[in-house]
Amino acid sequence: QASVEFSGIAQRLAQEYPETNEGIGTVIEPFTKEYIGDDVSGLLYAMLAIVMMVLFIACLNVANLLLARAALRVKEMGIRTALGAHRWRIASQMIGEAMALAIAGAVFGVGIAWVGIRAFSEAVTASNPPYWLIFDINPTVLLFVVSITLAAALFSGLLPAIKATAGDVTGILKDDSRGSSSLRIGRTSKVLVIGEIALSLALLVSAGLMTKSIVNLRTYDYGFESDNVFTARVGLFENEFPDTLSRIQFFEQVQERIAGLPGVTSTAMSTGLPGTGVGSSNVAIEGEQYIEDRDYPRVRVNTITPGYFETFGVEIQNGRDFQASDNAEALSVAVVNQSFVRTYMDGDAVGGRFQFGNSERRGDWLTIVGVVPDMFMEGIGNPDGRPEGVYIPLSQSDARFVSISAKGPANAMTLTPDVRDVVTQVHADTPLYWVSSMDERLEQATWFYNVFGVLFLVFGISALIMAAVGLYGVMAFNVSTRTTEMGIRMAIGAQGKEVLKMVMRQGLVQIVVGIVIGLALAVLAAGQLQMIMFEVDNKDPSVYALIIGLLIMTGLLASFIPARRATRVDPMVALRRD
Repeated sequence: QASVEFSGIAQRLAQEYPETNEGIGTVIEPFTKEYIGDDVSGLLYAMLAIVMMVLFIACLNVANLLLARAALRVKEMGIRTALGAHRWRIASQMIGEAMALAIAGAVFGVGIAWVGIRAFSEAVTASNPPYWLIFDINPTVLLFVVSITLAAALFSGLLPAIKATAGDVTGILKDDSRGSSSLRIGRTSKVLVIGEIALSLALLVSAGLMTKSIVNLRTYDYGFESDNVFTARVGLFENEFPDTLSRIQFFEQVQERIAGLPGVTSTAMSTGLPGTGVGSSNVAIEGEQYIEDRDYPRVRVNTITPGYFETFGVEIQNGRDFQASDNAEALSVAVVNQSFVRTYMDGDAVGGRFQFGNSERRGDWLTIVGVVPDMFMEGIGNPDGRPEGVYIPLSQSDARFVSISAKGPANAMTLTPDVRDVVTQVHADTPLYWVSSMDERLEQATWFYNVFGVLFLVFGISALIMAAVGLYGVMAFNVSTRTTEMGIRMAIGAQGKEVLKMVMRQGLVQIVVGIVIGLALAVLAAGQLQMIMFEVDNKDPSVYALIIGLLIMTGLLASFIPARRATRVDPMVALRRD
């Protein structure tokens, strides 16, 4: 409705003011979609899919265990059916047992959720989320989860119920093998275990890639120093600083006084900090031709004062840094990063020129006087962001909101009261905010790697444990139902190691088939998570090899315990069992 209304307003304005409003339309979007964006929305849907995969693994596990339980009770089911019990009556009892398990698990899960949401909220708080983003147990979401839990219980109990009530009553009552042979569950159980292993591999690969991202994040050389750097933000009110000159004078006075504080070795003012992302603008490079506005390249722009690169330990690679003489009356200059040179310049960039703007509006020519390394102007963890960027002097620009950075003592935050006093002395009504060390700013910029990395690790470990338990349960049940067979094999001369190999081979086949299927799922899942991986290829062979090895070892261990038990079967006891 808003879109229709605004479109009508735009059309009327175009008719009344054709010179300025012709061809101008409107775009209406929900606030959350505009703020969060498609990338983050895609990530959250991917997380939802991962959670559903964990739930599905749990369902397969419970279904397998209920199936084994049903196999042991098949004689009981046959007798009850023969006495007149309806098939649905028996099936509903088994589904009810699954529901009871689900309800108990749901109650316990709400408690875990309460603790987990508190921990997640504290972790996200470091990123300064918007005021409307609140993490709590929402009644609607809770109702949705309860519904999913009941559906999971129904799914887990339905297959065992169908299998347990589908047998021939006469055959079941004639069966003397403790009731289990009449319910052929071997193939069904194996399929369920294979599904668990496949899903577990996909989750573990995702967890492995995210863990490697966290390791890379903590050991990566960003190209600038963040140790012992104090940062804060300051904003100037337009009614108190009405022109560019007054604003520049304020910033120069603040920087000069901070530079004189005890322990401060260098300081700077800038519109953005390295690694946290800065704005962008179109540019026209001298000598290049642009047909349409969309052809003009867009680069990152950071407005800085002399001392910026020194504060963050970055050396000028070619040319020079900004100087105090680069003021409003001097030649307009700029420093560019390596990505800018590689993408847009041929040979030596120093001396080259460019303009801000496009075909409709152009700024003054800026002469390149220096080249510096990339400093993540696009922001850390922004794979789609263009790294090409330029730096311009604050004294040749105009800014109202800037960041203060100062290289100080070992604990840079001890500078906080002194810097606050400096700002107050220059202008009493100017606030200082976002006070933090540079290390803290980088942590805020990369919080999602740690948060989602830990979540994926929890999901992966949970999946591995459930898959191992599922495989162990199936193998243990298989061994228990084949006790007589094992006894006969041992009685006619089979060695314990031969029985061990036979049982282990059955487990290994399920593991291998599950891994083959899981590899396809893993590649698909990892591709969806590329946006939150840091310096990691979603097809990294080392991660895949490590996870496959881990899954094989875990699966073989889960198979070995029941297999070992099979080798200790006493033939005489086994032959008397039935």
